[in-house]
Amino acid sequence: MDPSKTSVLAGILILSTIFGAIRAYNTNPDFRSLNVKMVKDSKLFGTFLLVEDVFIHQDFALVSYLTDTFHDCRMMCWTYVGCLSLSFQPEGTSFRCTISKRGPLYYILRSSPGAKYIVLMSAFTPAPWRMLPDGVSMVMIPIRPGNFTKALGSCRRIPGFDLGKFNSDEIKSLQAIGVEAAAAVSGETGILCGWVNNAGDEDADHQIYYDPMTDETALDKYEKTCGPVCLARFV
Repeated sequence: MDPSKTSVLAGILILSTIFGAIRAYNTNPDFRSLNVKMVKDSKLFGTFLLVEDVFIHQDFALVSYLTDTFHDCRMMCWTYVGCLSLSFQPEGTSFRCTISKRGPLYYILRSSPGAKYIVLMSAFTPAPWRMLPDGVSMVMIPIRPGNFTKALGSCRRIPGFDLGKFNSDEIKSLQAIGVEAAAAVSGETGILCGWVNNAGDEDADHQIYYDPMTDETALDKYEKTCGPVCLARFV
């Protein structure tokens, strides 16, 4: 065979292997489509999120080892001081348990069928979070202020969460949690941000900015620094 053709075929095989690995371990899963459950007030971990099909890469591990059961992995997290998240991922005929001192705002989760991931709500401290009156919705304000684009990215790093969509009255209902978060989230400004639906028109979403200290709102201030109001709804 022509040597040049051999080189081309070899290159194709290498690229196929690389892209196959990327598909098998997606480094940027769409957290909005994952199966995310909230477990309240457990004896081991308090309130936490349980997520299927994602895992923590070993680069972000406090410790990582092979085990046989998810129970053993959870107990290992409980015994390690500072454990805030864990993952349990199929590896060969066994499972890899990975323990971390951080939450998903500080690492990128990867996807793999059959994996399980737990993150304690204490991993987001001092970011305040609250359950809403409907009992299935949670809002959280990560301590990662920035412009609107960065706010959107911060929410989407947390499994099950996205930047919240509210009407003007609903976002004002967050005043109590907003005041608590204001100084820590956005320094002196304390501005919160999310989406707002404009006059009921589903195709006309706008950026909304809310100052919980003055109880005032503004629309479409694209460069304003703000703290994202992240929203999740659990079934």
